[in-house]
Amino acid sequence: MRHQCYVTCEHPFPARFSLGGKARTANETLTAASSWSSYQNTKTLVKPGCAQQLQSSFATRYLSRTRFWNLRHRSDTPNSSASAISAGYKSNVARQDYDASPTDKNVFRLHPSAELSPTEVANCFDYPTDLDEKYFTLEELGSGSFGRVYCVMERDTGRHFACKSIPKIPPNQSRTNSHNLLKIRSEVECMYKLGASLDAVFLKDVFEDERAVHLAMELCEGGSLLDRATLEAFTEMEVAQIMRSVLRFLAQCHSKGLFYRDVKPENFLYKDGESDVLKATDFGLMIKWDEMCDPPLTHPAGTPIYIAPEVAGKCYGSKADIYSAGVMCFQLLTGRYPYWPTMDFKPPTMSELFRIIQNRDIDFDLLAEEGVSPMAVDFLEQLLEKDPVDRPTANVALQHPWVKDPWLGGMAPSTALDGTVVQRLQRFAVNSQLKQIVLSTMASEMLSGSFDMTTSQTFIVTNLQELFERIDCNHSGDVTAKELLEELVAEGYILTDDEVRQLLSRMNASGAASLDMNSFVTSLLDWHAIQKSRQWEELVRRAFDMVDTNGDGTISAEEVASLLPFREGENVTHKARMLIRDFDTDNDGTISWEEFYDMLSHGNTPNTLEFYDSRLSSSSSDSLPSNEFQMESLPEGKKLGAA
Repeated sequence: MRHQCYVTCEHPFPARFSLGGKARTANETLTAASSWSSYQNTKTLVKPGCAQQLQSSFATRYLSRTRFWNLRHRSDTPNSSASAISAGYKSNVARQDYDASPTDKNVFRLHPSAELSPTEVANCFDYPTDLDEKYFTLEELGSGSFGRVYCVMERDTGRHFACKSIPKIPPNQSRTNSHNLLKIRSEVECMYKLGASLDAVFLKDVFEDERAVHLAMELCEGGSLLDRATLEAFTEMEVAQIMRSVLRFLAQCHSKGLFYRDVKPENFLYKDGESDVLKATDFGLMIKWDEMCDPPLTHPAGTPIYIAPEVAGKCYGSKADIYSAGVMCFQLLTGRYPYWPTMDFKPPTMSELFRIIQNRDIDFDLLAEEGVSPMAVDFLEQLLEKDPVDRPTANVALQHPWVKDPWLGGMAPSTALDGTVVQRLQRFAVNSQLKQIVLSTMASEMLSGSFDMTTSQTFIVTNLQELFERIDCNHSGDVTAKELLEELVAEGYILTDDEVRQLLSRMNASGAASLDMNSFVTSLLDWHAIQKSRQWEELVRRAFDMVDTNGDGTISAEEVASLLPFREGENVTHKARMLIRDFDTDNDGTISWEEFYDMLSHGNTPNTLEFYDSRLSSSSSDSLPSNEFQMESLPEGKKLGAA
């Protein structure tokens, strides 16, 4: 059986790009009349109740499928036009998209103008090198300017994955630089930081050899959102479901300090041909960016037709993702782009397109004539607000009545274990491995009896222990993926075996697809609620002292490495340094008490359960799962045995 894979590869946009073997400027390409007239085949896109056509013209293909970014060295001097078109951003400091830390290897800290030979980058990332020992390559699925994608089979299990191979040295070049290396590392670290979210393609393994970095990822065989939209019409309810998935993904990204920068229909894939499960992919433009402490970006990146006005103005932040989501939603509802009343328009040059995005008002009045409901129009108006200050965050957008989950969004939590089990498992699984290990240590303290729990905490932990024993049918002391999947399906959840394995592998420090009692309780406890208790600081201090084995008041990479399980072929010290970066805000290579407490108390993992896919079937829409999955809340503060 031939597999189809829809993992997209990056296409750079320098001043000139190659088309059909001939180098053309953007202006020459966009204004070529012969090219325009030769792409008049029509494609049906989403429409509410009546047929709309999106012409697959050359302009459409170019505007929606070409990505661009500035690959030159990022200067510390902001672009001169940034302040004039800042759209709400007032900083006068520019930042680089990809930064090295003082503890990085020299190849990452060199100036981008310094060229690096193949020998110098042979094993620079310290990733495992045993790809061929663990996976068997079946066939090539696709290729692009920055990588090739293969279908591979895991030798131990026979399961199929997509493997994206990214060359360390760009094609047609003999050398590379630190910027290219940092960009590759950023893609890997961003995917790891997303964890086992069910709204994104899962990164299972990373390898390297002398020439490339290889990412073994979840294989999605259902095609992209654009592919499906081209073949069938969606109702508004279906578009709202799509946008919930997109906004959940963006909410997770932004809360973890990640900036996607390439929202478009091609980058959201269906798990399989029969499923409505949508997953984000292609993280080549994603970067770490924290709106609370990072200055705005000044180098445009993204796909031209979907970018926000402030991106065109070269001074932007993560709210640009929300605008791009608005453009995509507009396209799905109407079959056209927001800036023209039909798809019959003269393709603009890049500079003209930027001016249109910045200055042209979108005519929302036309939407009623196209059958779009008033509530959907209101949703679009909010997402497509030109000023990012007035544009909602992903979290706020998820609360809009048009997009809100019809059976979960309006349900006020009345239990200590609010939301669904699948949402809570995801919330824990997207934590960094170090944070999971620390929380597991804290849970052990609670389970051991050495920590004085409140009545409510004792009640909840006892119920979780009983739930574990019920799911552990063979009394092995571990809940396997098979046992958990059977229980979840019986309770009305919709998950695949692969997805359950992905969740469990990210929740088990050893990577195994099973959970012992302690890991199970750790993953389902409401740590956000525990943070509000009086004992929280004591719990965190105990955990810090246990990790700080030499008692010097800081946690080193060596101390973190001692917590990690041994995996053959993995550089544990490198892994420890990567994990430390999540806590280490001052980039000194260690974790202080203040950094440790802040990451556990506030951190960058979204607590709001609506950020995660509930995966409840429609038959479960009237209520949460059975009582074993719900727990009555008892008053906080009352200790066990107290009067």
